[in-house]
Amino acid sequence: MKSIRRSLLLLPAFLLVPGLASAEESCFRMKDKTTSARLMVDMPDGDGKLIAVEDGTIQDAEQGYYTSWESEITGTRKGSQAKVKAEITIENDKQVEQQVWKIEKGAIVTDRGRFEAVSCDEFDKEDQQGDGKSEEKSEDKSDKGSTFDNVPDHASDDITRGHCEDSEDVIFTCEVNDDDVVSICASKNRKQVSYHYGPVVAPELDYPDDKAGSAKRFMIHSIGYSGGYDTGLGFKTGPYTYVVHERMISRGANDPGKDMEGGVTLYKGMKVAKELTCRSLGDAGLGLNQLMDAVPEVPFFDEEGLVQ
Repeated sequence: MKSIRRSLLLLPAFLLVPGLASAEESCFRMKDKTTSARLMVDMPDGDGKLIAVEDGTIQDAEQGYYTSWESEITGTRKGSQAKVKAEITIENDKQVEQQVWKIEKGAIVTDRGRFEAVSCDEFDKEDQQGDGKSEEKSEDKSDKGSTFDNVPDHASDDITRGHCEDSEDVIFTCEVNDDDVVSICASKNRKQVSYHYGPVVAPELDYPDDKAGSAKRFMIHSIGYSGGYDTGLGFKTGPYTYVVHERMISRGANDPGKDMEGGVTLYKGMKVAKELTCRSLGDAGLGLNQLMDAVPEVPFFDEEGLVQ
């Protein structure tokens, strides 16, 4: 995560509140079984405008879910409450939430939980240590002399295999923009299946954390039609459902060729939160239908999208 103090300073100038100096910055931390978050707030002792930044991570080992977020927050304090607007960036998706905070002595209670006051020096030290670790990792990779500058230790040296390791089969892989690659990888016996998204050098999401028996954590469904099929591989984590689609479209009776297309759809509840389309499917991919006998078959989508 980037420096939370730097984030506060980089908020647009029109958000900065006259009369609030950096000495009035207050830092808070919230931590529970799955969530760790930091909050830096610049607000008056009495009524008035406030600004804040927040960052954090959620790691749910039982659900195999990991994500991180950053928020820019503005609002107004009145007594022991504050009405704020939080602009949240999570998994490259931007969301806006209206929240009501409860301000207590030594703590702020938000929609996310209870943040207890801590020294801001702790945040500076954490950010400095994080920067140092990033530099160390970069140095380690350069020493190994990989033929690709952006291939991490966990990935194959063959960049066309996406995020999959040499010991795994590439079931599906494609580039969805300049940096991000989506990959479905599986063990030879198909008992382990995993989803990866992000730059190959540093994936933003690896699901699940524990690959043992992971094929059972996914669901698959295929719709066949004249001259083609639409197969979806999905998994649920928290309120989100990820669906990787692979479609084969025949060119017609006079053309033996076929067209392949694919992508990823992210649902929050039953609503589409984000859609990514493959530029082209990687030749290394064996196809999602390779998992039909390994992953539980559930009719979780139809021609219009996700179904109950």
